[in-house]
Amino acid sequence: MLEVTVASAIFAMLSLVLYFTLNLGFSAQGKSEAHSSAIRAGIVVFAAVEAELKDAQVISPAVSATPIPPSDTLVFRHPLYGSDGKLVVDSAGLPTWGSDQTLRYQGNLLKLENVDGQRVLKRLGDGSDVRFQRTGPRQLSVEVLSRDTDSRRREDNAVHRYLRRISLPNST
Repeated sequence: MLEVTVASAIFAMLSLVLYFTLNLGFSAQGKSEAHSSAIRAGIVVFAAVEAELKDAQVISPAVSATPIPPSDTLVFRHPLYGSDGKLVVDSAGLPTWGSDQTLRYQGNLLKLENVDGQRVLKRLGDGSDVRFQRTGPRQLSVEVLSRDTDSRRREDNAVHRYLRRISLPNST
């Protein structure tokens, strides 16, 4: 009878250790997945902004001698290319620019607005934010705040801040 009691106690202890180990592992996996999704959101936003700004001229936010607060709106334009694929220039040899386009972060959506309408580039979670700021004549700072909304516990919903400086080929 004593052997059965000792064996049951050992089995119960091993079961508890296994339960707590698995619980800790699943909790860490959930936190890791939420953190990875926040990182991916930042990377996708940076890639979308860099792709849209390739050979573009940023109009707003403008460069200023006094610091201007970051904005949720970025206005830019691309040079025009002819049907032969060559850059269209004016009589002074300067590029001819197309119509203004706007990147705007509004209501958890990063949108591109132009003469053709608007399209969503990225949908971010609640509590997220995207800000643009000119840090120099050829520098744009893009800040992405992304929240871990996939986490099960409220206190685990951390906000991650990602900052990238983008070099601009053309400036106003």
